Order: sequence, then C-alpha cells, then structure tokens
Amino acid sequence: MEVAPMKKEENWNSKFAGAQMPMDSSLINRLSQHEHLIDIQNSEEKSWLARLYEDKLKISQIIIFALLFMFIAMICIVIPSIIFMLVDNWTFTQSLYCALITMSTVGLGDMVPFQNATGWMSVVGNVGLAIYLQIGAILFMVLLRTYHESYVYVHLSALHLRSRDVSLSEESVALTQIIKNQNL
Repeated sequence: MEVAPMKKEENWNSKFAGAQMPMDSSLINRLSQHEHLIDIQNSEEKSWLARLYEDKLKISQIIIFALLFMFIAMICIVIPSIIFMLVDNWTFTQSLYCALITMSTVGLGDMVPFQNATGWMSVVGNVGLAIYLQIGAILFMVLLRTYHESYVYVHLSALHLRSRDVSLSEESVALTQIIKNQNL
C-alpha cells in the first residue's frame, strides 16, 4: 500500500497540527481552570448578595411574625386569662395556666373555667369558651400559615436571586480573562 506523497504545504500543516494539538489541549485545560475559578467567584458574590437580600427579608418577616404572634397571644392567652381570673377568682398564673392548657387542646381537667359560675353566667361562659377555642385554633393556624409562607418566601426569593444571571455569561468572562492574560 502506497502513501501519497505530501506537498510542501501539507507537510507544514501536519507539523502545525502536531504542535497545535498540545497547545489547544493546554488552552482548554487553562480555560476550564479559569472557568472554575470564575464560577467560585461568581457563586461567592451571589451567595453574599443572596445572604444580604435574605437577611433583609428575614428581618422583615420576623418582625411581622413577632407582631402577629404577640397579637394572637394577647387575644388567645392574656385576655382569656384575665376573664378567668375575674370570673373564677383565680390568680393570674392559675388563669394563664388554664388558658395555655385549654388553647393547646390538652385540657387536663384539673382546672375548669366557669365551674363556679351559676345561672346565665355559666351558659354564657361555656358558650364563650367554645367560641374562644374555635377562634383561638383558627388564629393559631393563621400564625402557623404565616410562618410557613414567610419561610417559603424567604427561601424562594434567595433561590431566585442566586439563579439570576450576571450581565456576562461565565464563558464570556472566562474567555475575556484568558485573552487578557495572553495579551500581557
């Protein structure tokens, strides 16, 4: 089997290809290393920005949650405790204990509100207690839902911020840096 004779230009092309392939592989290797460094740099910048944005969201969500929690605690725990204290002649700690146990639906039975009440006060007290339990359960569900929504909102916002692209793609930044390094 005969090999066709090479022309002068083909000989130069084969030598160029033999020298160029290692240079290309070296360039590709450098490119991948620079791209990796740029990925780390961009991810650190994104995570710093994401953390800053996330912290601001967390602070506002914590304030809203704390205000809602205090409002619900006032309605579901403190006001009923004052009513129990006045009607049943309990101390504030006893009435607070009863309100907490009642709202947590444990209802141990050691303290029963409106037990000493007679006549219409007993009926109004028991109906009011049933309404109080329903409203309290609904308010605590609202509190839990608000906490869950704020938690999800903060984390989805942070993920959205992390996924936003920078003005230049990572590949163009890597190529720009390699070109700058080669021109030096």
